[in-house]
Amino acid sequence: MLYGELGIFLKTVIRDIEQKSDFEIIEMETDKDHIHLMIQYIPRVSISSIVNRLKSVTTFHLWQKYKLFLRKYFFTSHCQ
Repeated sequence: MLYGELGIFLKTVIRDIEQKSDFEIIEMETDKDHIHLMIQYIPRVSISSIVNRLKSVTTFHLWQKYKLFLRKYFFTSHCQ
């Protein structure tokens, strides 16, 4: 599912988040249904805040762009 255009878009969104944040992505790879990230960050930033930002922003952008596609796989309040 995270291959092709959708995977490329996801990586682009994550790189955009990185540019506006206090962390650096060392490595990033998508798999069928998840993504692997190696992140370098400064101690004053919590890893949970980084993960929260990545999850919330990517979810928002993915649902905006791929709503019809994702609707086939997920039944959430985003589909309404």
